[in-house]
Amino acid sequence: KELAVGAELINEGTITWTGTGNIIGNSTASPGAVIRNRGTFLADTDSDIVPAGAAVISNFYNEPGATFTKTNPGTTYSTWQFHNAGTVNINEGWLEWHRNGTHTGTFNIAANSWLHVFAGTHSMADGTPFNGSGNVLINGATVNAAGVLNNHLGGGVELRNGWISVNPQLRGSGLWKWTGGGISGTASLGAGCTMEVSDRPGAAE
Repeated sequence: KELAVGAELINEGTITWTGTGNIIGNSTASPGAVIRNRGTFLADTDSDIVPAGAAVISNFYNEPGATFTKTNPGTTYSTWQFHNAGTVNINEGWLEWHRNGTHTGTFNIAANSWLHVFAGTHSMADGTPFNGSGNVLINGATVNAAGVLNNHLGGGVELRNGWISVNPQLRGSGLWKWTGGGISGTASLGAGCTMEVSDRPGAAE
């Protein structure tokens, strides 16, 4: 399933993605492919959003009022830039980011489910909320947070590798876990919030 160079898919209805085939954006020449989700996008798959070629980068925009929902227990990764201004629901499995993104929306993550911020630079708006019983793992990416990050996750937010940068204000009822990586700028942990600083199993950093 391929979008050609410069192709743009705008969804104002409902897209349900199933099966084993990847969504491919032809990135052999500028501009890359674009998906603009303005409706409902259901990812009931463990397939991936990937480029064909590497000359330019394709982009997935989850726009204001839109929902992107992952409902498969496997891992779906995006090597497009993924931007969330709406709502991302991770009901099962892992959603994994390998490129940059800008995020002003909401993240709802169910128990035993994960948002894996694996690579790239991700700018989080002031007040970005992470809700639910699930987990966020920062494991190689840089998260730029020039304001409040609201962690209300039952599984918490773990910084294992990479950076939380700018001037992050760590807030919320969820546990903050620092097992590797680094923090830059002026970071603040709010009153009543909790952080564990420890080694992850098998590592000492």
